[in-house]
Amino acid sequence: MQCAGTPAEGCEYGRSNGRAGDLSFIPFDASRPSYTGHFETWSGASTNQDNAVFHDTNNITLTGSDGSHLSVHMIDHMAISASGITFQFDKLTC
Repeated sequence: MQCAGTPAEGCEYGRSNGRAGDLSFIPFDASRPSYTGHFETWSGASTNQDNAVFHDTNNITLTGSDGSHLSVHMIDHMAISASGITFQFDKLTC
């Protein structure tokens, strides 16, 4: 986290985080396909004495042992204003 000033001076914080790696899924039922692939995720937040914003994105791309493909993209966002109004959405696409 980073801070520019004290909370009384309008201190602002921000952070960001990202990860990526390999992913595999092996079903309990051996008659179903297993999947291997890659994931990427990123999240961030910004806050000050009046407002806050939180957001993240996630991507998963997998290939099945039967040749099928699975792709998932997810976005989350939430903002809170000084008046307490909250705006939030989640979006998932496959």
